[in-house]
Amino acid sequence: LPGMALNQPGPERPRKYYALYWRLLGHQQTQRVRRAAELYNSRPWKTDFFVDDFGDDTDEKYIYTKTTGHFSNSATSKSKLFVEILIKDKSVGLFLKEYRETKPSEKFIGDGEMLLKNNQNIRERVLILSEWNSNGGMAITGKEYRKLITYLESCEGTIKVVVKDNYSSMYNFELDMRDFNKELEGIGL
Repeated sequence: LPGMALNQPGPERPRKYYALYWRLLGHQQTQRVRRAAELYNSRPWKTDFFVDDFGDDTDEKYIYTKTTGHFSNSATSKSKLFVEILIKDKSVGLFLKEYRETKPSEKFIGDGEMLLKNNQNIRERVLILSEWNSNGGMAITGKEYRKLITYLESCEGTIKVVVKDNYSSMYNFELDMRDFNKELEGIGL
């Protein structure tokens, strides 16, 4: 109540101050949740679940990252590229989208290769021998999968990546490896 000293008893004072306290606490909780969401969203590698035909999560987890880069071919040079890499048990999906993120992923006609170089100048070459599915994307499986995962696990910082097809296309992007091993462990790999 106006004019009431804080040390005076009164029925309105406790309710008023509890409400103020809870509003302040709620604001602090909201700020904490917002900061946690910002930290999560700033992480380059994240974990998610595959979904079934009904859109419900399955037990199968994967990790993924999204980044941008550029691509060149016989018709264009250094055009915008959107990249998503998905890693699950026994395969890596590579989704390259030219010009727009909403465009379908590229599919190679024939084989391709992925060249990687980390900040210690250690290089690796991985063959891309199959498509992810009929809608697009490329898959890295078998020996090439194990070679790629072993290389990625050993890297810190940023990796430069070049992907080439058997014709004239070249895709360039970088991977931020922060939290990669932590996310990979989280899905049991």
